[in-house]
Amino acid sequence: MTKVIIRTAEPHDIISVSKMTKLANKEFDWYYASSTGYLRKVLAKSKHNIMVAEIGGNIVGHIKGQMHGSECCIDGIYVLKKYRNMKIGKQLMEEFVGYWKKHSEKISLFTKDWNVEIMRKMGFIKEMNYMIYRRSRHK
Repeated sequence: MTKVIIRTAEPHDIISVSKMTKLANKEFDWYYASSTGYLRKVLAKSKHNIMVAEIGGNIVGHIKGQMHGSECCIDGIYVLKKYRNMKIGKQLMEEFVGYWKKHSEKISLFTKDWNVEIMRKMGFIKEMNYMIYRRSRHK
């Protein structure tokens, strides 16, 4: 069985995480790519703002978020395609939420409809709908 290490990100991980956010953006148009400068600022606020999943010394996934007032907002989770269906995303969520539930009043995230039931199983409740208008990408 492959050993997955979930840990807080270190400054030397930022380049890998930034590259991963760009891959996520290509795969999911709603996922925002993050520059290394932005990620360094997020990490400087708290080492717990970014956590990574590591296998054999390689970063294969990450979760990121930060405090807004008394609320921790998760703004991204991604696992490389090759490493999906190994429960790495779940491990990242459990570790991240495990820390932030002790340090914030609530934890929030936006998610696609197909992911709502998974989030409910992890203890999240649906409070509202998020709507967006977007010009068609196809003309």
